[in-house]
Amino acid sequence: MATITLDHLDKLYPNGYHAITDVNLDIEDGEFVILVGPSGCGKSTLLNMIAGLEDITGGEMRIDGKVVNDLSARDRDIAMVFQSYALYPHMTVRENIAFPLKLAHLPKSEVNEKIAEVSASLGLDEYLDRKPAQLSGGQRQRVAMGRAIVRRPKVFLMDEPLSNLDAKLRVQMRGEIARLQKDLGVTTVYVTHDQTEAMTLGDRVVVMRKGVIQQAGSPDELYRNPRNLFVAGFIGSPSMNFVPGRLIDRTTVATGFGDIRLPEELAALATRATGESVILGIRPEDFDDAYLVDPAVADRGTTIEVTLDMVESTGADRFIHFRAPERHAPADHLREAAQDAGVDDLGGELVARVTNASQVRPGMQMNLWFDPRSLHLFDGESGDSLRQETVS
Repeated sequence: MATITLDHLDKLYPNGYHAITDVNLDIEDGEFVILVGPSGCGKSTLLNMIAGLEDITGGEMRIDGKVVNDLSARDRDIAMVFQSYALYPHMTVRENIAFPLKLAHLPKSEVNEKIAEVSASLGLDEYLDRKPAQLSGGQRQRVAMGRAIVRRPKVFLMDEPLSNLDAKLRVQMRGEIARLQKDLGVTTVYVTHDQTEAMTLGDRVVVMRKGVIQQAGSPDELYRNPRNLFVAGFIGSPSMNFVPGRLIDRTTVATGFGDIRLPEELAALATRATGESVILGIRPEDFDDAYLVDPAVADRGTTIEVTLDMVESTGADRFIHFRAPERHAPADHLREAAQDAGVDDLGGELVARVTNASQVRPGMQMNLWFDPRSLHLFDGESGDSLRQETVS
C-alpha cells in the first residue's frame, strides 16, 4: 500500500508540447482514483509518469514520501493493466500469472499458492491451462489483472482496461474491479475517457482538460457542484444543458425562453459575475413534463414552452430534444470548452429526460417544468461556476 503525491508536475516534450501543466494531487493509501477526460487531455501521460514510463520534466513525485522522479519503472513497485491485455500468447493462463513471480525467483510452492489465490478470486480456475487465444475478451482481461495482482504491488495503474469489451461485459468487469480493489485495499489509479465508468468506480474522480486538472472530488461532488462549464458538461449523461443569457438586476436572466428568475441563493451569487453575460445550466433529469407536475408544487417552479425536434424512448424514460428560440452568443473559448466536454452546440440543442408517462411526439409543442433551485450559474466570460460554494 502507498500514498502518491504529485507536486507541481510538468511534462514538456522537446517539440514544445506541454502535455501536463502544474498538476498537484495527493492520493491516499488504498484510495481508488480515476483520471478522466476527453482524448488528448493528458490522463494517460500522467499515468505513465506515475509508472516511470514517461520522464518528469518539472515538479516532484513522491511515493510514500520518497521522491521517485529518477527511479526506474521496475523499482517503483507498481503494476500496470493495459487496454491491450499484453499477455504472452505462447503461455498458458497459469504461466502468464506466474511470470512476475518467477522473475522475482520465488519458491515454486509459494508461486503455486499465490496463483491459486488469485485464480480463485478472479474465477479463472477452469482456464488455467488454456492459452489467451482460447479465452474471451473478459477472461483475458481478468488474466491481465491477475498477473498484476499476484505480486501484491504498492500501486495498481490501469489504462482504459475495459475499452475493448462490449457494453454488457464492461458493466460486469466494472463490478469485479471495484470489488477486487476494495478487497485488496491497494492504491489504484485508473484512466478512462468514459465518465459513466469514472462515476461508478472511483472514490475520487480527477477531471482533466489539456493537461490541467479541472476538478478533483467524489462523484457526487462533481455531479452536484461542478467547478466550471467544462466539468459540468463532461460529467453526466446526457450532458448538462447550457442556456446563454444576460443578467437583469442580478436577479433575473434574460434567455431565448424568456426571463428566468433566479432563486434567492443564486441571485446573491450573481454579483460575482464579471459582467452581464452568464450561462444557465440545467441537467436533463431536472426537467419534468409540466402537465404531470403535482399542482401542489407547480407554483414553486418555472415553465418554458418548447417545440420538440426529436423524442427518444428507452422504455422507462423519454429523451426530448429541443432548441432555444434564440440565444445570446457565448464566448468562443467557452464554446471550445463545451465542445471538449462533448457539447457540440453550446446553447443550441437541449435535452430533457422525462418519464414515459409523457405522451409526446416530434413536432409538437409542450411545456417543460423545472425547479429553479436545480439551476447552475456560470460566468459568461470565464465559464467558472458562480454557485459552487453553496453546494454541500
